[in-house]
Amino acid sequence: MILTFVLFNTKDFWTDFIPSFQEKAIQGGLENSQEYKNILDLQKAFVRNAKKIKPSVVSVNRVKELIEKSSWYYPHNHGSEPWYSKIRNLFVQSLKSRMYAIENVGSGIILDSNGYILTNYHVIKKLDRILIK
Repeated sequence: MILTFVLFNTKDFWTDFIPSFQEKAIQGGLENSQEYKNILDLQKAFVRNAKKIKPSVVSVNRVKELIEKSSWYYPHNHGSEPWYSKIRNLFVQSLKSRMYAIENVGSGIILDSNGYILTNYHVIKKLDRILIK
C-alpha cells in the first residue's frame, strides 16, 4: 500500500503514463480533435432542443387528501363493553377528524392543441386533485 502511494505521488508516473488535457489543449490537439467537436455538437443539440421544448413543459402538482380519525373512533371489541365506554363515547362525539393534504410535484409535456399531457403514471396515480401550471 505504501509502495502504491509513493508510485502514484511521483511526478514521473503522472507525466509519463497519464497525459494531461492541458498539454493537449496547449498543443492544439484537444480542440482540433473530432471527438471534441462531436461533444460540442452534442451539447449544442441539447441546448437547441431544450429551448424548443421548454414552452410545452408543464408542472403537474398532485394533491392526495388523507383523513385521520382518532384511535378512539375504532371500537375495542373484547366481548363486553368496558366500564369507561360511556365516557369514551362522549369524547368521540366531540373529536374531529384531521385532514391532511399531501402535495407532490412532477412534470409533463403538452402533446397537442387539445391539451393532452404526457407524464409518468407514478405522477398521477392514487390522487384526488391535479393542478397543471
